[in-house]
Amino acid sequence: MKYFWLLLISTGLFAQSGVYDELNVGFDEDSNTLTAVFDLSDYHANGTVDRCQLYVVASKSAGEKHFTASIYNFDYQLLGYGSLSYVTDMNKYNFKLEKEVQQCNRIMTGFVGAGIDFYQKYAMDWKRVNLVKSPRAYFYSKPGAEFKTKSYITRSEWVGVLEQKSSWLKVDYITPNTKKFTRTWVKKQDLVAE
Repeated sequence: MKYFWLLLISTGLFAQSGVYDELNVGFDEDSNTLTAVFDLSDYHANGTVDRCQLYVVASKSAGEKHFTASIYNFDYQLLGYGSLSYVTDMNKYNFKLEKEVQQCNRIMTGFVGAGIDFYQKYAMDWKRVNLVKSPRAYFYSKPGAEFKTKSYITRSEWVGVLEQKSSWLKVDYITPNTKKFTRTWVKKQDLVAE
């Protein structure tokens, strides 16, 4: 078993789901795919806000050292391409873009070139991270229409997906302001499919 883990680390095939500063990552070992969201706002004294929101869908073939990524905005429009590399011994991802993304360049520079490092805050068991596409995605206490609650999230918010049962997904939702974790069920049809 030790040899197996050493092999994973030494070949760079390992990745970890979780919260990495402003980068939230879901990794599915079975398909070797990674999804992530990056969301950062910069508030100015005059009341304006610059916001960088990126949705990442990435995969890696055997022998590759990084995930090749397609980069989207939160409306699921393709913005460009990039890569993510996981550094196991430092619990971090390095995120690079091939070209600048206008709304993001105003907030932080460095995505193009060397990339930006994001360090792990929390490890999670997310298989993927998905954006909400419906105007309202209601929370359910259990899979089934009869278990609908009054709580919901709206289009362009995101969830970390833990498990799927038919057309239902068990997810974690992190409230943006309070960072409160909510574990609940949502309908799969309310989320963007990769």
